[in-house]
Amino acid sequence: MAEVRPSFCGSTIFLPMKNQAEFTQYLNFSITQIDRDNKLSITGYGRVSQAIHGSDGLNGRLYFLYLNYRDLYDKIDLRLGRQFVNYAAGPPS
Repeated sequence: MAEVRPSFCGSTIFLPMKNQAEFTQYLNFSITQIDRDNKLSITGYGRVSQAIHGSDGLNGRLYFLYLNYRDLYDKIDLRLGRQFVNYAAGPPS
């Protein structure tokens, strides 16, 4: 049976001058023991936010999500997934 280990962290931002608030929930999770040999796992991290009294509705962002498979033919570890990369604009100074 698969084992799921979630980790939650939340925050609330109040902007009294703009009469709005934003509630944010971060989720870091890991799913292991998917297969019998425990070689397959899934890990991810994302955010969900909800603005109250603002124009933004429910927003979500997936920072990373990986499918890991280790010891393929007892020699290869594979990682497939998505990684959020923030590139700076312009040349370095």
